[in-house]
Amino acid sequence: FRPQCFLATAMSNADAHRRKLDRLGAPKPKDGEEMTMTSQKDLEAAFGMLDEDRDGKLTKSEAINFLICAGWCLPEEELDSELSDVQRSHFSFQELCEVLRRLSSSKTENLSVAQLTTSLLYLADNESLGLEHLNEVVCTGEKAAMSPEELENVLDTLGVFDESVDCPELAKRILDAVCNPPTKAGAAKSAKSAKPAK
Repeated sequence: FRPQCFLATAMSNADAHRRKLDRLGAPKPKDGEEMTMTSQKDLEAAFGMLDEDRDGKLTKSEAINFLICAGWCLPEEELDSELSDVQRSHFSFQELCEVLRRLSSSKTENLSVAQLTTSLLYLADNESLGLEHLNEVVCTGEKAAMSPEELENVLDTLGVFDESVDCPELAKRILDAVCNPPTKAGAAKSAKSAKPAK
């Protein structure tokens, strides 16, 4: 028995397992860039941030957010359907990795700029989307997706500062940000430099 051989084999197996997990991120969206920040370490960090009560399990809504963090830009109903196949109300990290494997092997296509543009145009009056109207749709009502402050942070991160924005351009910026999430420091710096002077 040679401890060095055992250690080398264990490290090799761990590397192979890590590489397998590294491929769990969603495929790149059509017209988008390759996904970044979907390695095992990134996915574990996302899981940890979403696991607010620190019990090692995510609720279904938290699990949907986890799939989004892994790069899946699909309607919430589709992601919900993927989780319903597991028939649980709470999901461990390993169970969600299995869902990611299943999604990847099913050849499910990720969202495209064209599909996202169509969705944004549905909200728009014409080719551009008024930010006041976007605020109404996203931030009001019983099923508000986010607060006005959160929407403002998202738009700042995307470099959107005008009263209205071109839908195809906004769709491209959104997918670029999903594929390459900005770091907090980088987002603040780019938003500050891109914001027009008053």
